Amino acid sequence: MTQEARGAGVRPVCVLLGDQDVLYFHHIPKTAGLSVIALLDARFHPDHVFPLHSAPEDDSVERALRAHPHRVRFVRGHFTFGPLDTGIYRHVCRNPVRATMLRDPVERTISAYRHIMRRPQSRHHATVTGEHMDLLAFVRDPRFFPNVWNTQTRLLVGEVPGLPRRPDAPRALSDRALVEVAKERLEQCAWIGITERMNESMQLAAYTFGWPPFPEVPRLNAAPDSASRDDFPLEAIEAIAERTALDREVYDHATRLFETRWSAMLADLLEQSARRVEQREAPSLIRDIEARVNRQQEEITRLKAIEASWGWRMLVEISAWRRRLIPPGSAREKAYLRMKGALFGRWLRRPPAAP
Repeated sequence: MTQEARGAGVRPVCVLLGDQDVLYFHHIPKTAGLSVIALLDARFHPDHVFPLHSAPEDDSVERALRAHPHRVRFVRGHFTFGPLDTGIYRHVCRNPVRATMLRDPVERTISAYRHIMRRPQSRHHATVTGEHMDLLAFVRDPRFFPNVWNTQTRLLVGEVPGLPRRPDAPRALSDRALVEVAKERLEQCAWIGITERMNESMQLAAYTFGWPPFPEVPRLNAAPDSASRDDFPLEAIEAIAERTALDREVYDHATRLFETRWSAMLADLLEQSARRVEQREAPSLIRDIEARVNRQQEEITRLKAIEASWGWRMLVEISAWRRRLIPPGSAREKAYLRMKGALFGRWLRRPPAAP
């Protein structure tokens, strides 16, 4: 896809799901995905929702499908996806209608760290708390590469040959290649949400898939107290920015795509509203025009009836006879007008009759 086409957001905004379509919501961790999933689940019959949210083992998806007798129409969760994927791609659908949610990379990384710290059941909780890691130590530790290093970019690219698994791993794919593939993945998505614009994102989702508007977005799996980059040392924020430089470029591209689709939605809704107003007011306008035409037609008919009457014809003949007898502009006409003025003046000056 060319840069011009990419910048124009060429994908249609509305993507109505058919009976055979599978919607795949790629839940990137700490992007408010569970809140989105709660709303999306409600748009499908429970039997048509794939029951797993992740695949901890290679055969997890296959086993879940064997135990799930119904046709799957909605998949959502922390799944890898791509030609090398042994789960969703191989066993559910190779060409789903894709959707995802992205978040500012620094804020997402901070949220991931705080999530691990506050949840004992988290995979890395014992390590992070046991070693008393602050945010900077967490970010610098290579053991947390999947949680920190360009997480959104790598998850969007999916299971492809050459995807780095460690910071020091040999790279078959350059950073530029990773970014370009991630951008193409975004452009293939029917819907892209932005965590920082959650309400607008859900409005766009409803419009995209032709659904009724969503209710208020719930806050699920969110920290009880909010925190932002301003609450942490600058050194830690800079370390995150360094390790999420690709995510920043991909996130900025997602934001531009979102803006393009949001603007297209608003323009279409405005046009629809104008058409509805026009359709609602058109009958009244037509009635007014018809009434005006009818009044004009009645006036024309009345005037034609007067012209056809005996009295009108007599007035026309008398007027013609007077013009022949007293030519306009002649001395005879001037004398006639003086005499008529004197007679009418005398009549007007006559005192009224006594009661």
